[in-house]
Amino acid sequence: MALLFAQFQNQNLEQFDTLDPDALLGILVIYFSVMGVLILLMIISTWKIYTKAGKPGWASIVPFYQTIVLLDICGRPWWWLFLLMIPFVNIIAYLITMFDLARNFGKGGGFAIGLIFLPFIFYPILAFSSDAQFINGDFNTPLNLDSLPGDSQSPTIQMPKGKWPAGL
Repeated sequence: MALLFAQFQNQNLEQFDTLDPDALLGILVIYFSVMGVLILLMIISTWKIYTKAGKPGWASIVPFYQTIVLLDICGRPWWWLFLLMIPFVNIIAYLITMFDLARNFGKGGGFAIGLIFLPFIFYPILAFSSDAQFINGDFNTPLNLDSLPGDSQSPTIQMPKGKWPAGL
């Protein structure tokens, strides 16, 4: 029985002794082609997002400056770049940055989660969607609610004239 097991083990190992170079080359070509397309898609998407926010598009391809501009779009100070370099703190800072990015383009928390987990899908949506418009980059100033994207035909609330009831 032990001899049969040893022969079986050697037989299984022999099939991995040779690796077909053509198959490896094909796998590498497919891998790098897919990665190249995804990288190009992300570069084009961030370029478009930066131009929607009124920033130069070329800033999306300059290391470190890209992050500083993204923080500016999100309404965060430039020194958050250092927070993004500290282990474990960078996770929280990145999450906050993505939520701010989604909020600045009129999107909600669900879209921010999409930006975090599926950026190669949600960045192009943010870049090329006509309903994703840059709203405001500074959360210290009040939003102009008249400039929000969406239905301009939404009903308005009419305030009653006269005095308010007692207790209000």
